[in-house]
Amino acid sequence: MPEYAGLHISQNTVRAALVRTGGKQMEILDTFSAGYPDAGSLAGVLRECAQRFAGHQAEWLVGTPVLEFSVRHLSFPFKNRRAIASALPFEMESALPYSAEEMETSFITLASSKEETKVLACAARKNRMAFYKTALKEAGIEARFITPDAAALIHFYRRALVKAGGREPVPSIVASVEGAEMSLCFAGAEGYFDIHSAAASEHEIQRFAAAVGIAPEKYYIGGEGSGNIDLHLPPSPEQWKLRLGATFAGIAEPENLMVPVGLAMMGDEYTEELAFPCGEGRKMKIGSSHRFAAVGAACFAVLAFGFLLYRNYALQNTYEALTGQIAAIYTTAVPGSRAVKPMLQMKQRLAIEEKKIRRAGLAGGGRIDLLWALKRLSETLPEGLALEVEEITYDEEGITLKGRTDKFESVTRIKELYSIADPFKNAEVTDSHASADGKKVSFKLRMQL
Repeated sequence: MPEYAGLHISQNTVRAALVRTGGKQMEILDTFSAGYPDAGSLAGVLRECAQRFAGHQAEWLVGTPVLEFSVRHLSFPFKNRRAIASALPFEMESALPYSAEEMETSFITLASSKEETKVLACAARKNRMAFYKTALKEAGIEARFITPDAAALIHFYRRALVKAGGREPVPSIVASVEGAEMSLCFAGAEGYFDIHSAAASEHEIQRFAAAVGIAPEKYYIGGEGSGNIDLHLPPSPEQWKLRLGATFAGIAEPENLMVPVGLAMMGDEYTEELAFPCGEGRKMKIGSSHRFAAVGAACFAVLAFGFLLYRNYALQNTYEALTGQIAAIYTTAVPGSRAVKPMLQMKQRLAIEEKKIRRAGLAGGGRIDLLWALKRLSETLPEGLALEVEEITYDEEGITLKGRTDKFESVTRIKELYSIADPFKNAEVTDSHASADGKKVSFKLRMQL
């Protein structure tokens, strides 16, 4: 039966679980946990972990902190994975402060129709991926891929909490708490999900739920630090943690190994979604008892491939004609522009124009004009929370508010309220300091539309 080593590298700790799959139960054969004080000592701790599992021919899957990645929800007007993978770096480049040449990208499909494909996209700096790959290589670990640690939680949820328990998926939040940090995953009933990283607190879990915009029905809070989260919401920890005992054999308390076990499940499913390859990995071998079937399958594949070539040749002329017409429409609608990917470019152009209309308060999916934003700024603040507005700057990307309040705690409260208020996507305090007389706190708040 196959064995997988799920390796979780957090900011100061390395955790791993050796998992055997293929039977009625998944078996956790062994675990490893050790801290590392700085980046230079990471390879040494990874070497200890590799030696701990040295007696097993396990495949390694690695999860690193979500903070190492930039995550965005995107949509594309086509389904083909290769086309999406090709367009993804340029889409992410427009949202990130570094170029496509400096990043590696991956994605997972959330929903697909004839009109569009919705994905959760992920980008990582190449130099950070190189750092982890070098540390793994120095430790003698040949990993298949690196992925955001929170991405493993969706696989743990679907396989260990839903499929193994024979339950229907419902909107849920899954969190793994390790020390002062936690990895968060929202799993929707229709395949939608999101990932996040935050300080370990009940407030951050509720804030993440509010940001997703879909009310979760269940909360699964695990990890070695989960006892510090006092969240009395269904299901109770006793219920779902006891159910895990029927799914896993071997090491007790699998709820404390959600990320490493979820990584092992990703390996067992052989998924490429949200995965950043580390190398060629192990190649699958075909046993002698399956050779005849493999030869037959190869012959069928050759015939099918020949048919596809003929069909594609017949459709090529039609496709070229359609492409020419689409390019002509785009160059007519946007004079002086070069049509590289006309359909995608047209969609992007329409999105820009729609945002301009919304900024004018005329139409669109939701108002983001200045008058509406000022109204929401006023409505969001509760009575008793002091705020003196000195200056408001409105631009294409958001609003900058300069003001004064009574104390630093009030600045934090104002930021939290505006972070989850429509039409603002988030809010960040760019400056805060006590006034000259010490009686007020001046601050500057940037809210993205």
